[in-house]
Formats: sequence, structure tokens, C-alpha cells
Amino acid sequence: MIFEVIRIKMKKYEYELGVSLIKHLEVLKCMNQIEGFWFHVPNQISRNDNPKFGAALKRLGKVKGAPDYVFVWKNKVGFMELKRAKTKENARGTLQKEQRDLQTESLKLEVPFEVCDSLDDCLLILEKWGFIK
Repeated sequence: MIFEVIRIKMKKYEYELGVSLIKHLEVLKCMNQIEGFWFHVPNQISRNDNPKFGAALKRLGKVKGAPDYVFVWKNKVGFMELKRAKTKENARGTLQKEQRDLQTESLKLEVPFEVCDSLDDCLLILEKWGFIK
């Protein structure tokens, strides 16, 4: 049941891109091309789904605008948000206000926060960061 809630809340393209990304990363990890780890921030669960659960998550530190993925490696961290490209002019989709605010804070701290719209884009960014050898 939770799977269906998450799938409904998360846009289909972003869900499929995330699944594809993780499959690729798992293969690269098995090939010793990654020395680090990653995790998904499950912000798709909202207070509207179950107000008591949503309130508990907020008390535990759930933050609006948190990125889809966090990558950790060799004393470094990077944030990645998956978005579907809207138009050629807006190639990487639109961040919500809370996401833009968190991106700004991250960049002030010199922590990368990238927006990706394709598997190739995600992998190129992870290589640029040094997460993938």
C-alpha cells in the first residue's frame, strides 16, 4: 500500500528515472566504481496521507524542499533532485520555492545541489563530483 501512495505522489517520469539511476549505481558499486553510498529522501509522504504520521515526521525533522537523493563519499556530500524537462528553455524542470531555498543554502556551504532530467545527466554529474570513478 505504501508503494502505491509513493508512486501516486511521485511523478511517473521521476520515479522511473530514480529506479533506473539506482539500478545503474548498484552495478557500478559491484564493479568497484563507487566508494561511497547514497539514499533517497522519501518526501513523497505528505501530511495529507496520514496527518498523525505527517506530524510525527515533521517533529523528526522532515524538511520541505529536501532533495530526492543524498550522495556521500570521501568527506564529501552532494544533493540531487530529479525533474522532468519542461521545455528546451527550462531543460531541467522547475524547482519549488523550498527546493530553491535549500539549493541556495547548500551552495553557500559549497555543497553541490544539482537538478537532473535524464539518466545520462545524473551519471555525468556524479562523475563530475567524483562520486563515480
